[in-house]
Amino acid sequence: MNIVIVGDNFNMGGIQRVSKVIGEKLAEVHNVNFYSVYNTDNYYNIENNFVDASFPLPAELFFRSYSKILRTVESVLKKGEFSQARYKTIFLNKLIKYIKNNNIEIVILTSPVLITSIFYLKKYTNAKYIAWLHNNYDTYINKYTKGYNQEFYKGLRSADKAVSLTKYDYTKYSLINNKTTYIYNPLTIDNKKISNLANKKISFTGRIEFDHKGIDRLIKVAKCIPSDWKVEMAGTGKKEQVAKLIKMIKSEHLEQKVIFKGPLKEELADHYLDSSIYLMTSRWEGMPLVLAEAMSFGLPIVAFEQTGSREVLNDGKFGILIENGNIEEMVEQLTKLINNFDLRRKYQELSLQRVQDFDMKKIIGKWLSLIKECEENV
Repeated sequence: MNIVIVGDNFNMGGIQRVSKVIGEKLAEVHNVNFYSVYNTDNYYNIENNFVDASFPLPAELFFRSYSKILRTVESVLKKGEFSQARYKTIFLNKLIKYIKNNNIEIVILTSPVLITSIFYLKKYTNAKYIAWLHNNYDTYINKYTKGYNQEFYKGLRSADKAVSLTKYDYTKYSLINNKTTYIYNPLTIDNKKISNLANKKISFTGRIEFDHKGIDRLIKVAKCIPSDWKVEMAGTGKKEQVAKLIKMIKSEHLEQKVIFKGPLKEELADHYLDSSIYLMTSRWEGMPLVLAEAMSFGLPIVAFEQTGSREVLNDGKFGILIENGNIEEMVEQLTKLINNFDLRRKYQELSLQRVQDFDMKKIIGKWLSLIKECEENV
């Protein structure tokens, strides 16, 4: 089968990383291509069948800015609702041409805007479309697709298959498209070592994005942990977000307590191995890859509760779930782990047990079955 995985971009991020890993595994059986709609830096170094379909950057910025103005005008006229597909046709038509010219049979779309556009894409191609829903239902509807929810529903209903990441999201999305299933994101890091849990370090990995990842919460938590412990952060983000983080660390006098290590690739394994606890402060998540990564190194997990962390930790069976936003409780639970090595060891064993459910072979098997179902209906 000729398959293309289409993303907004292939910069640093969980969606981009898992797209690469799943795509390269599927490529052992099928012909898989990767297609970036917008300007990208190919952060994860996809080597084969990678297509940067972006326009020259000045043109892309113009098209996106112009369409944003038109969407805003429509939103005002229609009291909040607007179309995404109508103002993305210059990008969508380029994708349609690619699908036709390369005899693509299955298209996997990885962002809400792209999923919204499925009904338009199907008018001009004969491919089968899989909507890969990387974030939770509530976040999409109340945040990311707010303003074009009706069109998002229309696009999702048009999908031949839909893939959600958690049981909760499956129950929601399947009400829109009864061809929905759920498949976990796999463990994407190859690891044979586990932490000795002896270092006085708490790790965090993710985009530096204050609202989504709760960076403001992380700073509050860090202020309250013992002075001989550190929070080490791996990741990057938009320049203004990174600058905000560095400024906040300085203003709170946390230079010795919060260590920003920037983006890590080969050094990421050491980031986890040198740590004794993993901390997640996100306000929302789809299926957080970083939790599975951290668990594979035997790290105890402390996370604010949202649909993603609740799924990975199985409602707290395999890690410590904290009421979303309750800083005091998070500090209390972290302190218990900090002061009790045996408790850390207990949660290490639970992490290593749970991470088996994110085994690559199991998950690729489900994807191959899904592809076969599409193939039988081509």
